[in-house]
Amino acid sequence: MSSGASFGLAKCVQYAAFAATMIVGIASGSEAQDVCTQDTYTITTQSDADALGSCNNITGLITVQSDTLTSLTLNGIQRLDGSLTISSCAALTEISAPQLQWINDNFTLSSLLQLTNLSLPTLETVQMAISWTDIPLLTSPNLKTKGVDAYGNPGTNIYGDLTISDTGIETLDFFNFGSFSRVGDVSVTGNKDLKIVNMSSLVTSSLLEFADNGESFQVLLPKLTTAEGLSLQDVMQFDISSLTTLSATLRLEDNTFQVFELDQLNAIGGDVIVRGNQMMNKFSLPLLTEIGGGIYSGDFVIANNSALTALDGLGKLAAVDGSTNLSGNLYNSDISKYPNRYSCGTSGTSTDTAIHYHPPSSGPAIPKATKVVIIIVCIVAALLATGIGLRWWAKRRRRGRVPEEPPISLRELGVGEEEEGEGVDGLPPYRRMGKPGEVPPGYKARESPQTRTQIPPPPPARLRGIRGTVAGWRSTFIRLPSRHEETAHGV
Repeated sequence: MSSGASFGLAKCVQYAAFAATMIVGIASGSEAQDVCTQDTYTITTQSDADALGSCNNITGLITVQSDTLTSLTLNGIQRLDGSLTISSCAALTEISAPQLQWINDNFTLSSLLQLTNLSLPTLETVQMAISWTDIPLLTSPNLKTKGVDAYGNPGTNIYGDLTISDTGIETLDFFNFGSFSRVGDVSVTGNKDLKIVNMSSLVTSSLLEFADNGESFQVLLPKLTTAEGLSLQDVMQFDISSLTTLSATLRLEDNTFQVFELDQLNAIGGDVIVRGNQMMNKFSLPLLTEIGGGIYSGDFVIANNSALTALDGLGKLAAVDGSTNLSGNLYNSDISKYPNRYSCGTSGTSTDTAIHYHPPSSGPAIPKATKVVIIIVCIVAALLATGIGLRWWAKRRRRGRVPEEPPISLRELGVGEEEEGEGVDGLPPYRRMGKPGEVPPGYKARESPQTRTQIPPPPPARLRGIRGTVAGWRSTFIRLPSRHEETAHGV
Protein backbone atom coordinates (compact mmCIF):
# COMPACT_ATOMS: atom_id res chain seq x y z
CA MET A 1 0.00 0.00 0.00
CA SER A 2 1.34 3.44 -0.93
CA SER A 3 2.09 6.12 1.65
CA GLY A 4 -0.70 8.33 0.24
CA ALA A 5 -3.25 5.57 0.60
CA SER A 6 -2.08 4.82 4.15
CA PHE A 7 -2.40 8.50 5.07
CA GLY A 8 -5.94 8.64 3.63
CA LEU A 9 -6.97 5.50 5.48
CA ALA A 10 -5.62 6.87 8.75
CA LYS A 11 -7.65 10.05 8.28
CA CYS A 12 -10.79 8.06 7.59
CA VAL A 13 -10.25 6.06 10.78
CA GLN A 14 -9.81 9.29 12.76
CA TYR A 15 -13.01 10.80 11.38
CA ALA A 16 -14.93 7.60 12.08
CA ALA A 17 -13.63 7.51 15.65
CA PHE A 18 -14.68 11.11 16.22
CA ALA A 19 -18.17 10.45 14.82
CA ALA A 20 -18.54 7.37 17.00
CA THR A 21 -17.48 9.37 20.07
CA MET A 22 -20.09 12.03 19.37
CA ILE A 23 -22.83 9.45 18.84
CA VAL A 24 -21.96 7.67 22.07
CA GLY A 25 -21.88 10.97 23.95
CA ILE A 26 -25.31 11.96 22.66
CA ALA A 27 -26.77 8.56 23.48
CA SER A 28 -25.31 8.44 26.99
CA GLY A 29 -26.46 11.96 27.77
CA SER A 30 -29.96 11.62 26.36
CA GLU A 31 -31.37 11.22 29.83
CA ALA A 32 -29.65 14.40 31.01
CA GLN A 33 -30.01 17.95 29.78
CA ASP A 34 -26.85 17.97 27.66
CA VAL A 35 -28.09 20.34 24.93
CA CYS A 36 -29.14 23.89 25.76
CA THR A 37 -30.26 26.38 23.13
CA GLN A 38 -30.76 30.08 23.64
CA ASP A 39 -29.83 33.21 21.74
CA THR A 40 -27.77 34.78 24.54
CA TYR A 41 -26.54 33.65 27.93
CA THR A 42 -25.48 36.56 30.13
CA ILE A 43 -23.21 35.87 33.10
CA THR A 44 -22.58 38.47 35.80
CA THR A 45 -21.96 36.14 38.78
CA GLN A 46 -20.58 32.69 39.38
CA SER A 47 -24.12 31.48 40.08
CA ASP A 48 -25.11 32.36 36.51
CA ALA A 49 -22.21 30.26 35.27
CA ASP A 50 -23.11 27.32 37.52
CA ALA A 51 -26.61 27.28 36.06
CA LEU A 52 -25.11 26.19 32.76
CA GLY A 53 -23.18 23.29 34.30
CA SER A 54 -25.76 20.73 33.27
CA CYS A 55 -25.44 21.66 29.60
CA ASN A 56 -22.68 19.73 27.83
CA ASN A 57 -23.53 21.35 24.52
CA ILE A 58 -24.68 24.95 24.36
CA THR A 59 -26.00 26.70 21.28
CA GLY A 60 -25.97 30.46 21.49
CA LEU A 61 -23.85 33.39 22.60
CA ILE A 62 -22.28 33.46 26.08
CA THR A 63 -21.29 36.93 27.34
CA VAL A 64 -19.58 37.68 30.63
CA GLN A 65 -19.50 41.24 31.91
CA SER A 66 -19.26 42.33 35.56
CA ASP A 67 -17.48 44.88 37.73
CA THR A 68 -17.49 42.63 40.80
CA LEU A 69 -16.76 39.16 39.45
CA THR A 70 -13.25 38.08 40.47
CA SER A 71 -13.20 34.41 39.38
CA LEU A 72 -15.13 32.58 36.67
CA THR A 73 -15.42 28.81 36.18
CA LEU A 74 -17.48 27.28 33.37
CA ASN A 75 -18.04 23.71 34.53
CA GLY A 76 -19.63 20.99 32.43
CA ILE A 77 -19.59 22.76 29.07
CA GLN A 78 -17.84 20.71 26.40
CA ARG A 79 -19.03 22.27 23.15
CA LEU A 80 -20.22 25.77 22.40
CA ASP A 81 -21.97 26.29 19.07
CA GLY A 82 -21.68 30.02 19.29
CA SER A 83 -19.32 32.65 20.64
CA LEU A 84 -17.73 33.21 24.04
CA THR A 85 -17.11 36.86 24.93
CA ILE A 86 -15.62 38.01 28.22
CA SER A 87 -14.97 41.76 28.43
CA SER A 88 -14.75 44.77 30.73
CA CYS A 89 -14.54 42.82 33.97
CA ALA A 90 -12.45 45.18 36.07
CA ALA A 91 -11.90 42.77 39.00
CA LEU A 92 -11.67 39.46 37.13
CA THR A 93 -8.39 37.67 37.80
CA GLU A 94 -9.11 34.05 36.82
CA ILE A 95 -11.00 32.21 34.06
CA SER A 96 -11.35 28.44 33.89
CA ALA A 97 -13.27 26.05 31.60
CA PRO A 98 -11.89 22.58 32.41
CA GLN A 99 -14.11 20.55 30.03
CA LEU A 100 -14.50 22.97 27.12
CA GLN A 101 -13.23 21.40 23.88
CA TRP A 102 -14.91 23.22 21.01
CA ILE A 103 -15.98 26.79 20.24
CA ASN A 104 -17.77 26.94 16.93
CA ASP A 105 -17.59 30.70 16.56
CA ASN A 106 -15.44 33.44 18.14
CA PHE A 107 -13.49 33.48 21.41
CA THR A 108 -13.02 37.04 22.64
CA LEU A 109 -11.23 38.39 25.72
CA SER A 110 -10.90 42.17 26.04
CA SER A 111 -10.24 44.86 28.65
CA LEU A 112 -9.43 42.43 31.45
CA LEU A 113 -6.87 44.52 33.28
CA GLN A 114 -6.49 42.21 36.29
CA LEU A 115 -6.62 38.82 34.57
CA THR A 116 -3.58 36.69 35.39
CA ASN A 117 -4.81 33.11 34.94
CA LEU A 118 -6.53 31.60 31.89
CA SER A 119 -7.01 27.81 32.00
CA LEU A 120 -8.58 25.93 29.05
CA PRO A 121 -6.61 22.65 29.19
CA THR A 122 -8.85 20.68 26.82
CA LEU A 123 -9.68 23.32 24.22
CA GLU A 124 -8.96 21.79 20.82
CA THR A 125 -10.74 23.98 18.26
CA VAL A 126 -11.85 27.55 17.73
CA GLN A 127 -13.67 27.45 14.44
CA MET A 128 -13.72 31.17 13.78
CA ALA A 129 -11.62 33.88 15.46
CA ILE A 130 -9.57 34.33 18.61
CA SER A 131 -9.24 37.92 19.77
CA TRP A 132 -7.39 38.72 22.99
CA THR A 133 -6.79 42.42 23.54
CA ASP A 134 -5.85 44.69 26.42
CA ILE A 135 -4.91 41.99 28.94
CA PRO A 136 -1.59 43.34 30.27
CA LEU A 137 -1.10 40.89 33.20
CA LEU A 138 -1.79 37.64 31.35
CA THR A 139 1.58 35.99 30.67
CA SER A 140 1.13 32.21 30.36
CA PRO A 141 -2.31 30.93 29.31
CA ASN A 142 -2.92 27.25 30.01
CA LEU A 143 -4.19 25.80 26.74
CA LYS A 144 -3.99 22.29 25.36
CA THR A 145 -0.43 21.28 24.52
CA LYS A 146 -0.57 17.49 24.84
CA GLY A 147 -2.49 15.00 22.75
CA VAL A 148 -4.39 15.59 19.51
CA ASP A 149 -7.95 16.26 18.50
CA ALA A 150 -10.20 13.86 16.62
CA TYR A 151 -8.45 14.83 13.38
CA GLY A 152 -4.96 14.22 14.66
CA ASN A 153 -4.09 17.90 15.15
CA PRO A 154 -2.14 18.88 18.28
CA GLY A 155 -2.64 21.98 20.41
CA THR A 156 -5.45 24.49 20.15
CA ASN A 157 -6.40 24.79 16.50
CA ILE A 158 -7.58 28.01 14.87
CA TYR A 159 -9.43 28.19 11.55
CA GLY A 160 -10.28 31.88 11.50
CA ASP A 161 -8.58 35.09 12.53
CA LEU A 162 -6.02 35.46 15.34
CA THR A 163 -5.55 38.76 17.18
CA ILE A 164 -3.23 39.09 20.17
CA SER A 165 -2.75 42.71 21.18
CA ASP A 166 -1.49 44.56 24.26
CA THR A 167 -1.07 41.51 26.46
CA GLY A 168 1.71 40.18 28.68
CA ILE A 169 1.82 36.84 26.82
CA GLU A 170 5.31 35.40 26.38
CA THR A 171 4.65 32.64 23.82
CA LEU A 172 2.04 31.47 21.32
CA ASP A 173 3.36 27.94 20.89
CA PHE A 174 0.06 26.43 22.00
CA PHE A 175 -1.72 27.56 18.81
CA ASN A 176 -1.99 25.32 15.75
CA PHE A 177 -3.76 25.71 12.44
CA GLY A 178 -5.61 22.46 11.92
CA SER A 179 -5.73 20.01 9.03
CA PHE A 180 -5.78 22.75 6.42
CA SER A 181 -2.75 24.58 7.88
CA ARG A 182 -4.42 27.88 7.13
CA VAL A 183 -5.81 30.83 9.03
CA GLY A 184 -7.45 34.16 8.30
CA ASP A 185 -5.89 37.41 9.45
CA VAL A 186 -3.07 37.24 12.00
CA SER A 187 -2.34 40.38 14.04
CA VAL A 188 0.21 40.22 16.86
CA THR A 189 0.93 43.73 18.16
CA GLY A 190 1.94 45.53 21.34
CA ASN A 191 2.93 42.47 23.37
CA LYS A 192 6.05 43.75 25.15
CA ASP A 193 7.03 40.39 26.67
CA LEU A 194 6.51 38.34 23.51
CA LYS A 195 9.90 37.42 22.04
CA ILE A 196 9.01 34.91 19.34
CA VAL A 197 6.08 33.77 17.20
CA ASN A 198 6.67 30.30 15.84
CA MET A 199 3.87 29.24 13.51
CA SER A 200 5.71 26.38 11.87
CA SER A 201 2.57 24.66 10.58
CA LEU A 202 1.01 27.69 8.88
CA VAL A 203 0.94 27.42 5.07
CA THR A 204 -1.77 29.87 3.96
CA SER A 205 -3.00 33.08 5.55
CA SER A 206 -4.76 36.32 4.79
CA LEU A 207 -3.14 39.41 6.31
CA LEU A 208 -0.11 38.94 8.58
CA GLU A 209 0.83 41.81 10.90
CA PHE A 210 3.58 41.79 13.53
CA ALA A 211 4.41 45.09 15.22
CA ASP A 212 5.69 46.67 18.42
CA ASN A 213 6.30 43.45 20.32
CA GLY A 214 9.17 42.44 22.61
CA GLU A 215 12.82 43.31 22.16
CA SER A 216 14.68 41.18 19.59
CA PHE A 217 11.33 39.91 18.30
CA GLN A 218 11.38 36.92 15.92
CA VAL A 219 8.78 35.74 13.40
CA LEU A 220 9.11 32.15 12.21
CA LEU A 221 6.79 31.13 9.38
CA PRO A 222 8.98 28.60 7.53
CA LYS A 223 6.15 26.87 5.62
CA LEU A 224 4.11 29.92 4.67
CA THR A 225 3.68 30.05 0.89
CA THR A 226 0.69 32.32 0.26
CA ALA A 227 -0.71 35.36 2.02
CA GLU A 228 -2.72 38.43 1.17
CA GLY A 229 -0.40 40.85 2.89
CA LEU A 230 2.64 40.94 5.17
CA SER A 231 3.58 43.71 7.59
CA LEU A 232 6.70 43.55 9.75
CA GLN A 233 7.54 46.28 12.27
CA ASP A 234 10.14 46.20 15.06
CA VAL A 235 11.26 42.71 14.01
CA MET A 236 14.85 41.57 14.47
CA GLN A 237 14.75 38.15 12.81
CA PHE A 238 12.35 36.32 10.50
CA ASP A 239 11.95 33.14 8.49
CA ILE A 240 9.47 33.41 5.63
CA SER A 241 11.67 31.59 3.15
CA SER A 242 8.88 29.64 1.40
CA LEU A 243 6.65 32.62 0.58
CA THR A 244 5.84 32.80 -3.14
CA THR A 245 2.77 35.05 -3.46
CA LEU A 246 1.42 38.18 -1.79
CA SER A 247 -1.88 39.35 -3.23
CA ALA A 248 -1.84 42.65 -1.30
CA THR A 249 0.81 44.76 0.46
CA LEU A 250 4.35 44.12 1.66
CA ARG A 251 5.23 46.61 4.42
CA LEU A 252 8.57 46.77 6.27
CA GLU A 253 8.95 49.58 8.82
CA ASP A 254 11.37 50.29 11.68
CA ASN A 255 12.86 46.80 11.76
CA THR A 256 16.34 45.90 13.02
CA PHE A 257 17.27 43.05 10.69
CA GLN A 258 20.12 43.64 8.23
CA VAL A 259 18.97 41.58 5.27
CA PHE A 260 15.52 41.14 3.77
CA GLU A 261 15.62 38.49 1.08
CA LEU A 262 12.79 36.32 -0.22
CA ASP A 263 14.15 34.09 -2.97
CA GLN A 264 10.78 32.52 -3.87
CA LEU A 265 8.50 35.57 -3.88
CA ASN A 266 7.44 36.27 -7.48
CA ALA A 267 4.22 38.28 -7.19
CA ILE A 268 3.02 41.22 -5.08
CA GLY A 269 -0.45 42.45 -5.94
CA GLY A 270 -0.39 45.60 -3.79
CA ASP A 271 2.08 48.13 -2.44
CA VAL A 272 5.71 47.62 -1.47
CA ILE A 273 6.64 50.02 1.36
CA VAL A 274 10.13 49.81 2.84
CA ARG A 275 10.70 52.62 5.30
CA GLY A 276 12.79 53.42 8.39
CA ASN A 277 14.80 50.17 8.53
CA GLN A 278 18.04 51.78 9.69
CA MET A 279 20.15 48.60 9.84
CA MET A 280 18.96 46.96 6.62
CA ASN A 281 21.75 46.93 4.01
CA LYS A 282 20.20 44.48 1.54
CA PHE A 283 16.72 44.31 0.03
CA SER A 284 16.37 41.46 -2.42
CA LEU A 285 13.39 40.01 -4.26
CA PRO A 286 15.18 38.39 -7.21
CA LEU A 287 12.12 36.73 -8.79
CA LEU A 288 9.72 39.66 -8.46
CA THR A 289 8.58 40.92 -11.88
CA GLU A 290 5.76 43.35 -11.10
CA ILE A 291 4.40 45.43 -8.22
CA GLY A 292 0.61 45.81 -8.34
CA GLY A 293 -1.35 44.68 -11.32
CA GLY A 294 -4.19 43.23 -9.26
CA ILE A 295 -7.10 44.97 -7.57
CA TYR A 296 -4.63 47.27 -5.77
CA SER A 297 -2.67 50.15 -7.30
CA GLY A 298 0.78 48.87 -6.32
CA ASP A 299 2.89 51.80 -5.10
CA PHE A 300 6.64 51.34 -4.61
CA VAL A 301 8.19 53.33 -1.73
CA ILE A 302 11.80 53.14 -0.49
CA ALA A 303 12.61 55.76 2.18
CA ASN A 304 14.81 56.46 5.22
CA ASN A 305 16.81 53.24 5.14
CA SER A 306 20.20 54.75 5.98
CA ALA A 307 22.27 51.57 5.48
CA LEU A 308 20.62 50.62 2.17
CA THR A 309 22.80 51.86 -0.71
CA ALA A 310 21.66 49.61 -3.58
CA LEU A 311 18.58 47.99 -5.06
CA ASP A 312 20.43 45.36 -7.06
CA GLY A 313 18.24 42.58 -5.68
CA LEU A 314 15.36 43.53 -7.98
CA GLY A 315 16.86 42.19 -11.17
CA LYS A 316 13.60 41.01 -12.75
CA LEU A 317 11.32 43.84 -11.67
CA ALA A 318 9.90 45.26 -14.89
CA ALA A 319 6.88 47.36 -13.91
CA VAL A 320 5.26 49.23 -11.06
CA ASP A 321 1.52 49.67 -11.46
CA GLY A 322 1.22 52.67 -9.12
CA SER A 323 3.51 55.47 -7.97
CA THR A 324 7.23 55.10 -7.35
CA ASN A 325 9.00 57.11 -4.65
CA LEU A 326 12.66 56.39 -3.95
CA SER A 327 14.71 58.34 -1.40
CA GLY A 328 17.74 57.74 0.76
CA ASN A 329 21.41 56.94 0.18
CA LEU A 330 21.12 54.74 -2.90
CA TYR A 331 24.64 55.60 -4.10
CA ASN A 332 25.34 52.24 -5.73
CA SER A 333 21.95 51.71 -7.33
CA ASP A 334 22.29 51.95 -11.09
CA ILE A 335 18.68 52.14 -12.24
CA SER A 336 19.62 53.49 -15.67
CA LYS A 337 20.38 50.01 -16.98
CA TYR A 338 16.78 48.96 -16.28
CA PRO A 339 14.83 51.41 -18.45
CA ASN A 340 11.44 49.83 -17.83
CA ARG A 341 11.96 48.77 -14.25
CA TYR A 342 10.18 51.69 -12.63
CA SER A 343 7.62 52.42 -15.32
CA CYS A 344 4.30 53.60 -13.94
CA GLY A 345 0.70 53.12 -14.85
CA THR A 346 -1.34 55.79 -16.56
CA SER A 347 -2.49 57.26 -13.25
CA GLY A 348 0.78 56.86 -11.36
CA THR A 349 3.69 59.19 -10.83
CA SER A 350 7.39 58.64 -10.40
CA THR A 351 9.48 60.50 -7.83
CA ASP A 352 13.12 59.60 -7.40
CA THR A 353 14.89 61.77 -4.81
CA ALA A 354 17.53 59.21 -3.93
CA ILE A 355 21.24 59.78 -4.54
CA HIS A 356 22.22 57.49 -7.40
CA TYR A 357 25.38 56.66 -9.31
CA HIS A 358 24.87 57.40 -13.03
CA PRO A 359 27.41 55.68 -15.33
CA PRO A 360 28.29 56.87 -18.86
CA SER A 361 25.42 56.63 -21.31
CA SER A 362 27.34 54.45 -23.78
CA GLY A 363 30.20 52.00 -23.87
CA PRO A 364 30.88 48.90 -21.80
CA ALA A 365 31.05 49.20 -18.06
CA ILE A 366 34.61 49.28 -16.69
CA PRO A 367 35.26 47.50 -13.41
CA LYS A 368 36.31 49.68 -10.52
CA ALA A 369 39.68 47.91 -10.12
CA THR A 370 40.49 48.51 -13.80
CA LYS A 371 39.66 52.20 -13.43
CA VAL A 372 42.11 52.49 -10.51
CA VAL A 373 44.92 50.86 -12.54
CA ILE A 374 44.29 53.18 -15.50
CA ILE A 375 44.44 56.26 -13.28
CA ILE A 376 47.74 55.16 -11.71
CA VAL A 377 49.32 54.45 -15.13
CA CYS A 378 48.23 57.87 -16.41
CA ILE A 379 49.76 59.63 -13.39
CA VAL A 380 53.10 57.80 -13.81
CA ALA A 381 53.18 58.55 -17.55
CA ALA A 382 52.52 62.24 -16.88
CA LEU A 383 55.35 62.41 -14.34
CA LEU A 384 57.80 60.74 -16.76
CA ALA A 385 56.84 63.08 -19.60
CA THR A 386 57.32 66.10 -17.35
CA GLY A 387 60.79 64.91 -16.29
CA ILE A 388 61.91 64.30 -19.86
CA GLY A 389 60.67 67.71 -20.95
CA LEU A 390 62.50 69.51 -18.13
CA ARG A 391 65.77 67.70 -18.94
CA TRP A 392 65.53 68.58 -22.63
CA TRP A 393 64.83 72.24 -21.82
CA ALA A 394 67.84 72.44 -19.47
CA LYS A 395 70.22 70.98 -22.13
CA ARG A 396 68.93 73.34 -24.77
CA ARG A 397 69.44 76.29 -22.49
CA ARG A 398 73.04 75.28 -21.75
CA ARG A 399 73.82 74.91 -25.47
CA GLY A 400 72.58 78.42 -26.33
CA ARG A 401 74.55 80.16 -23.54
CA VAL A 402 77.61 82.30 -24.87
CA PRO A 403 80.45 83.06 -22.44
CA GLU A 404 80.74 86.70 -21.56
CA GLU A 405 83.68 88.60 -23.14
CA PRO A 406 86.16 90.08 -20.70
CA PRO A 407 86.09 93.90 -20.51
CA ILE A 408 88.48 95.67 -22.94
CA SER A 409 90.87 98.17 -21.44
CA LEU A 410 91.31 101.52 -23.25
CA ARG A 411 95.04 101.21 -22.65
CA GLU A 412 95.03 98.05 -24.78
CA LEU A 413 93.34 100.01 -27.56
CA GLY A 414 96.05 102.64 -27.50
CA VAL A 415 94.12 105.32 -25.64
CA GLY A 416 96.17 106.93 -22.88
CA GLU A 417 94.84 107.59 -19.45
CA GLU A 418 95.26 111.28 -20.08
CA GLU A 419 92.89 110.95 -23.03
CA GLU A 420 90.16 109.18 -21.07
CA GLY A 421 87.36 111.57 -20.32
CA GLU A 422 83.71 111.86 -20.14
CA GLY A 423 83.10 111.38 -23.87
CA VAL A 424 81.46 108.48 -25.57
CA ASP A 425 83.43 105.21 -25.49
CA GLY A 426 86.32 106.82 -23.63
CA LEU A 427 87.24 109.35 -26.40
CA PRO A 428 88.32 112.84 -25.39
CA PRO A 429 85.46 115.24 -25.02
CA TYR A 430 84.83 117.18 -28.23
CA ARG A 431 85.34 120.95 -28.16
CA ARG A 432 84.87 123.04 -31.23
CA MET A 433 87.74 125.42 -31.51
CA GLY A 434 88.32 125.95 -35.19
CA LYS A 435 86.49 126.43 -38.35
CA PRO A 436 84.38 123.77 -39.89
CA GLY A 437 86.54 121.10 -41.49
CA GLU A 438 89.64 121.85 -39.42
CA VAL A 439 91.17 119.16 -37.24
CA PRO A 440 91.16 120.26 -33.66
CA PRO A 441 94.64 120.84 -32.37
CA GLY A 442 95.97 118.13 -30.06
CA TYR A 443 93.61 115.49 -31.52
CA LYS A 444 95.54 112.30 -31.92
CA ALA A 445 94.43 109.99 -34.64
CA ARG A 446 93.89 106.40 -33.77
CA GLU A 447 96.17 103.68 -34.90
CA SER A 448 95.33 101.77 -37.99
CA PRO A 449 94.30 98.16 -37.71
CA GLN A 450 97.68 97.14 -39.13
CA THR A 451 99.66 98.86 -36.36
CA ARG A 452 97.20 98.12 -33.52
CA THR A 453 98.44 95.87 -30.79
CA GLN A 454 96.98 92.42 -31.10
CA ILE A 455 94.83 91.33 -28.15
CA PRO A 456 95.62 87.85 -26.91
CA PRO A 457 92.66 85.46 -26.91
CA PRO A 458 90.98 84.88 -23.59
CA PRO A 459 91.23 81.49 -21.97
CA PRO A 460 88.61 79.06 -23.19
CA ALA A 461 85.47 78.67 -21.14
CA ARG A 462 85.47 75.74 -18.81
CA LEU A 463 82.63 73.75 -20.28
CA ARG A 464 82.48 70.02 -20.09
CA GLY A 465 82.98 67.77 -23.04
CA ILE A 466 83.75 68.41 -26.67
CA ARG A 467 80.79 70.76 -27.07
CA GLY A 468 82.08 72.99 -24.29
CA THR A 469 85.57 73.21 -25.89
CA VAL A 470 84.20 74.07 -29.35
CA ALA A 471 81.88 76.70 -27.88
CA GLY A 472 84.79 78.29 -25.98
CA TRP A 473 87.08 78.59 -29.03
CA ARG A 474 84.21 79.83 -31.17
CA SER A 475 83.50 82.67 -28.74
CA THR A 476 87.24 83.59 -28.78
CA PHE A 477 88.10 83.62 -32.51
CA ILE A 478 84.82 84.54 -34.08
CA ARG A 479 83.96 87.92 -32.66
CA LEU A 480 81.79 90.73 -33.85
CA PRO A 481 83.50 94.13 -34.19
CA SER A 482 83.16 96.26 -31.12
CA ARG A 483 81.94 99.80 -31.08
CA HIS A 484 85.57 101.00 -30.62
CA GLU A 485 86.50 99.44 -33.93
CA GLU A 486 83.49 100.93 -35.68
CA THR A 487 84.42 104.40 -34.39
CA ALA A 488 88.04 104.04 -35.49
CA HIS A 489 87.08 103.01 -39.00
CA GLY A 490 84.59 105.81 -39.17
CA VAL A 491 87.33 108.38 -38.35
